[in-house]
Formats: sequence, structure tokens, C-alpha cells
Amino acid sequence: MSDNDGIDDALRNAAQLTGGMLARLGEAQSRASQQHAIDQEHAVTAASARAEHQISQAAAQEQAAMARLRLVHDPNWWAAATVRQVSDTWQIADAYRGRQDADAAREIMTREITTHWGVTPQADADAAVVRRLLEQTEQDRQQERAEDHRAEHDRRRGRAIEDEADDQDRQAQRANRPAELRSETVTGTDEVVEAKQTRIRAEGLDQQSADGYDSAEQRDARAEGYARSGDQRATQARILADEGNALPPEYATRTRPGRRRRSSHGPHQPRPYYRIVGDRGR
Repeated sequence: MSDNDGIDDALRNAAQLTGGMLARLGEAQSRASQQHAIDQEHAVTAASARAEHQISQAAAQEQAAMARLRLVHDPNWWAAATVRQVSDTWQIADAYRGRQDADAAREIMTREITTHWGVTPQADADAAVVRRLLEQTEQDRQQERAEDHRAEHDRRRGRAIEDEADDQDRQAQRANRPAELRSETVTGTDEVVEAKQTRIRAEGLDQQSADGYDSAEQRDARAEGYARSGDQRATQARILADEGNALPPEYATRTRPGRRRRSSHGPHQPRPYYRIVGDRGR
């Protein structure tokens, strides 16, 4: 046995060891490559799934947004819409600006906001600006409604006070009615007595006018008596009758002729007859 035999054995062992290590290294590298491929495939699949999910989610969001924008065409929605709902819808229309549906909805919203709130947002206003604008308008309206409510309350209270005062006045009138009736009875009796006395005085003056000479002095005296009667219309009528019944001065010295037919050729001066208005005694 020589020394070369030991060296050969060592070399063979080293070669075997190296070959085994290289084989295991190759297997590990192969498995790593396979795993990388698998991982890469999984990553691609996951990315594709995420993309599909995002696309699906975006499509669903867009569909929901378009459905929300279609509400602005319904007058009933505007009748019940709150400030928050309007501002959120405005934000959706602003997010999809450039699309025909979104731009049409934005025009309708501008018109309806002007109609319902009395304000017109700028064309490029964002949702926050529109919301503050509508909230301020709502606050102003609430303040006006509160003031109107207070004014109506004051008016009702004033009417209640007036009604109460009217009731008190009516009660006072009913309480004073018996005394007023007694006073009216006494006053009416006095007026009847005074009217009777006035009529007697007027009849006496008329009788004097019928029996005596109807001079201007007598007519003036009778006029004063008529004036004291208090009836202006009757007084004026009697004065006119006295003036009409007056005879010429020469008739005062003549004897009153009897009732006979006068000749149509002689002087004829008929005495006119006047009925005194308001004199019931004649």
C-alpha cells in the first residue's frame, strides 16, 4: 500500500462531498425558483382581483351617483330635501363634472336652489360653499318665522284684551240700562208736555190771526211764538201761511160780509186759504 492510495481516497471523498453539496444547492435553487414563480403568480392574481374589485366598486359608485343625480329631476324630492342632502348631491355632480348627466343635474340644482332658497350658487362653487350658503338661508328663515310667531302671539293677545274690554263695556251698559230707561221715560214725558203747551200756544196765535187784523206786528209776534215751539219746519210753514193770509189794510175797517154770491162785475178780492203744515189742531 502506497501513499498515493490515501490521497486518492481523500480526493474521492472531497469530490463526493462537493457533488452532494452542489446537488442540494441546485435543488434548493430550483425550489426557490418554483416558489418565486408561484408567488409571482399569486401576486398577479391578487392584483388582478383587486383591480377587478376596484373597477366593480367604481362602477357601483358611479351607478349610485347617477341614480342620486336623477333625483334632482323629481319635484317631490326638492319638496322634502334637506340642506345636507342638497349639498351632498351637489358634491356628486361636481365630482362627475364633464359628464352630460352630471352637468345637466348641476344646472337643474342651480335653478331649484334659487327657487326654494332664494340664492344662486356660483357655477364653480364646491359642496362646502353651497352647504354654508343654504344653512345661512335656513337660519334667516327660522329667525323670520320666530319673529312672525311672536307677532301673531302679540296680535292674538291684543284681540283677547280688546274682547275682554268689550265684554266689560257691554256688562256696564246692561247694568246702566235700567237707569237710562227711567231717564228716557222722564225725558219723554217732559217732551210730550212741552209739545202740548207749544201746540196750544200756536193754536191761540192762529185764532188771533183769524179774528183780528193781520198786521205786520201781529205776524212778527206770532213768528216769535212759533220759534219758541222748537219745530223749525212747522215754524217756517206757519210764517209763510201768515204772510199768505194777510189782507190789504182797507179790509181791516170793513164789516165781514155774509155768505152770498158776488157779482162778477164788482170788485172781488177772495181771501186765500192756507193749511198750516204740522198744526194738527186746525
